This record gives sequence, C-alpha cells and structure tokens, in this order.
Amino acid sequence: MSAALAAFAVTMRQQSRRLILPPVILLATLCVSANAAAQYVPMPNLASARQTLVSELSRDSNTDLVYVNMRNRKADPNGYSTEITYTSTNPTMPGKYAIIFWSILTDTIAVSYVPGYPLPGNAYAEPAWKISWTDYFQMHHYYYQWSGWTQADAQSIAWAIRTIALDARNGMQADIDADLVRFKQTCQAWRSLPPMPPDARSHALLAQQAYQAGQMGAAVDNYYVTLKEYPCWPSGQFNLAMLQGAAHAYPPAINHMKKYLQLLPNAPDAQSAMNDIAEWTAAMGH
Repeated sequence: MSAALAAFAVTMRQQSRRLILPPVILLATLCVSANAAAQYVPMPNLASARQTLVSELSRDSNTDLVYVNMRNRKADPNGYSTEITYTSTNPTMPGKYAIIFWSILTDTIAVSYVPGYPLPGNAYAEPAWKISWTDYFQMHHYYYQWSGWTQADAQSIAWAIRTIALDARNGMQADIDADLVRFKQTCQAWRSLPPMPPDARSHALLAQQAYQAGQMGAAVDNYYVTLKEYPCWPSGQFNLAMLQGAAHAYPPAINHMKKYLQLLPNAPDAQSAMNDIAEWTAAMGH
C-alpha cells in the first residue's frame, strides 16, 4: 500500500489506525433482485405541509418554486421532497435559494422576531418574523424573513419545514434500507467472483490518484463509478464511506460503511467502523 493511502487511513480515523485494502482485491456484480425495495410511507399531513410552504413563500414575491421529489433515487412526484428551489425578487434578499430538506437539523428550526433597521440610502427594513435552521452538511445557518408574515404564519412555515424534513429523512432511509438489501443479495458470494474488469479498475486507480493529489471530489466521483460497476469491493466501500463522512455527507457514508461491514463483518476494524456509523448518525441529529 502506498504511503499516501496509509496516511489517508490514519488521517480519516481518530479511534484507531486502519489500513485501506489495495485495489487488487476486486470483485464483480451479480444480478440484483427487484423485490428488495423498502416501503416509503409519507409523514402525516405531508400534503398540507407542502401546500403551506409553497403558499407562504409565494406571498413574498418569490417565483419559480420547484420541488424535487425522489423515491428510490428517481424523480417521483409522489415521493419524498429532497429540496425546494425558488427565485426571490425581494429587494432585501434577492437571488436563488433552496431548502435541502434531508440535511436539516430539525431541532434547530426556530421562529423569531426581527425589529426594523435602517438600510443604506435612507431605506428601512420593516420588522419581520424569521424562520431559521441549521443543516448538518455544512453546518450553515439559514433563515427566511418577511414583514408580511404574522407570527402564526412563521410558525406554520416552521411546522411545514420540519414535517417535510422528517419525511425526507424517512424517504432517504427507506431507499438506503432497500439498497442494503439489494447489496447483500448481490455480494453474498463475493469471495468467489471474478476479477474487476479493466474499466472499473482504471477508475479505482484514478480514485486513489485523485486522493493523493488532494482532489477529494474527483476521488469520490471515481469511487462511485467503480462501485456502480463493481460494488463488492471492500476497500472501495470503506474509502468512499470515510471520504463522505469527512465531508459531512452522513447518509451515504453510513450506507457505504454498512456495506463494508456486510462484506467483512469480522474485519479487525469492525468495531471502529461501527463507531463511525454511530458518530455519523449522532451528527445528523433529529
């Protein structure tokens, strides 16, 4: 194993030192059963929450509100809401905005009152009710405020965002559960599978080279390509999980680490892998 990969294994782990398997342990893909899909059950009052959010945001001179609904990683108008995007023409907060529901720390959603304040050029910002929250992906603080909202309006928006965020988490978890079931079926006999084909092997090497060059986005992209074609590669699942965990992309990080443990349940670092999953789960909050 190269010094760069060894350094990666040490850097990305705080609990203990771990090795990353070299790309020569490469495996193949079996047929995937279509009967493993987990059921997505929408949150109660989801339709009302969506309607409330759209109608209230639309009152503030916003246009082009677009939901992105997903189910099993495909666009589905009846699936869970991953995000809503819109363009604001409000002079105090113009531009493109998006609410990424699955990354919201729902315990941080809050309603507050913002007094009026002067703006440059003898202008004045009217008092407004404000809805705010923090996401776990980048730990950014987001907020929306408008002088036309009453306290009741703001509380309704906060309720709607929380309801949709919880539903997004439920939907994403259902997709992850289904993916793990399919993965177990695909890789149940992985030790007897033939070697990885040349194209997948090339992307595996590109992923390592990208990491060595500090190009983490390219490393993640190439691991994705490799694992899409060759999912039963333990070190690829582990490496991708660690990269995504470091980037706070916790749901896919947990998913890939669980796949690593399915492949190597008795690995020397199995407990450390379970600790990672516990830490990432806790970091997502509620």
